[in-house]
Amino acid sequence: MQIKKAGDALGGSVKGKILIYGQSGSGKSWLGVTAPSPLVLLTEKNGFASIAHSNPEAKVIECDKIEDIYAAIRAIKSGEISEFETLVIDSLTNAQTMIKSRILSRSGKKRLQIQDWGDLAGETLSLIETLRSLDCHVVCIALRDDELVSESGRRYTYPLFEGKKTKNNISQFFNVIGYLSRETGDKGISRTLLFDGDESILCKPCFPLPAHVPNPDLSQIIKSMTATGEELEDPFWEFIDEHGGIELVREWAKAKTDIPVEDWDDRFKARFTDGVLNGDIDLGES
Repeated sequence: MQIKKAGDALGGSVKGKILIYGQSGSGKSWLGVTAPSPLVLLTEKNGFASIAHSNPEAKVIECDKIEDIYAAIRAIKSGEISEFETLVIDSLTNAQTMIKSRILSRSGKKRLQIQDWGDLAGETLSLIETLRSLDCHVVCIALRDDELVSESGRRYTYPLFEGKKTKNNISQFFNVIGYLSRETGDKGISRTLLFDGDESILCKPCFPLPAHVPNPDLSQIIKSMTATGEELEDPFWEFIDEHGGIELVREWAKAKTDIPVEDWDDRFKARFTDGVLNGDIDLGES
């Protein structure tokens, strides 16, 4: 039995397993190929343009059916395909639709029967488990789904998958789950990746990532996730440098809190960062 220090697992041996979801047109395909040396298993041909503009060097395998995805995974596991660092599944939502199509084709039915739903969930989760086991970074992209709870009138946002079993179990297979939003303002289009926040939006945070990442880049996100303690640069201090500098923040902290900025914990840092980004905190008022 071998015992390892947890910190020794960081660095090159740790592989990020990331799920990014959002509505159509939010920039998911664009974001996916900002990951290190990406290989894309593309199930939706309309994503080609976004991929090409974001990263012309990205490698792409078009997948028209679920067998194409399985064949690519087998080639990766055997070493036949190896010149990449990050496998991007664009999209996992459509991959499940391909699995559903195969189940219907085999049964000769137009709709899933009761027993078929278990097969759909089982094969979908088996695919995701296989992706998790690969010795590379994996980025899965999914569409967004909304559910309105009639009793409370509250709307919940999830990655789009068919079947409750898949929705209820999806989180356990990923290090981090991020919701990508897109806004158009006076300064043009901006995108924000949400890793933590309101419970109505499914997210899964991962230290040391902040709750919100404006204009995200997956290479930087994966670098932060997998860095050793010696390599890790706290993004909070970089954020401070970009928003007035440490002295201005110290003055704000002295005026508004009883805690010196150097003693803030990760949750306090995240709240402060979100407050500045949302306009709730004005450092000029200190």
